[in-house]
Amino acid sequence: MPIGCVAVSDPAQLLAPNDRDAIWAIQRDLDFPQTVYGVPQGTGPDVLMRRQSAWFAAHRNDREVGGSDSQR
Repeated sequence: MPIGCVAVSDPAQLLAPNDRDAIWAIQRDLDFPQTVYGVPQGTGPDVLMRRQSAWFAAHRNDREVGGSDSQR
C-alpha cells in the first residue's frame, strides 16, 4: 500500500486521504459510526471523543495476561 493512502471497503480500495467524497460514498452504507462507535450517523465529534476517552480511561490500568511479556 502506498504511504498515505486509505484502505476502504472489502475488497480494499486504496484512496487518497483527501478524497473524502469517494471515501464517504463507500462508508456511508457501511454505517461506520454505528459499527465502530456504537452511535447513530450524525453523532457529533464531541460525543464520540467523550466516549473514546471514557473507554481508554476505563482500560488505563489493564495489564497484558500471558504472552512473552508475562515472563518478565
